[in-house]
Amino acid sequence: MTDMSQVSNAAWIALAWLAGPALVLSLTVGLAVSLFQAMTQLQESTLSFAPKFIALSVLIALAGTAMFHGVTQFA
Repeated sequence: MTDMSQVSNAAWIALAWLAGPALVLSLTVGLAVSLFQAMTQLQESTLSFAPKFIALSVLIALAGTAMFHGVTQFA
C-alpha cells in the first residue's frame, strides 16, 4: 500500500508542476483583462478569451519541451 501512496503523491506533485504555470498565467491574464474591461466598460466576450489563448499558446511554445520532459520523466 505504501508504493501506491508514493505513486499517488508523485502524480499530484507532477500535476502541480505541469499545470501550475498555465493556471497562474491564465489567472493573471484573465484578471488583467477583467480590470481592463471594468475600466473601459467594454463587454466583448472574445476579449476575455483571445488574450488567454495567446498567452497559453506562447507558454506552451516556450515551455512545451520542458513540460513534455516532465511527463516522460514521471512515466
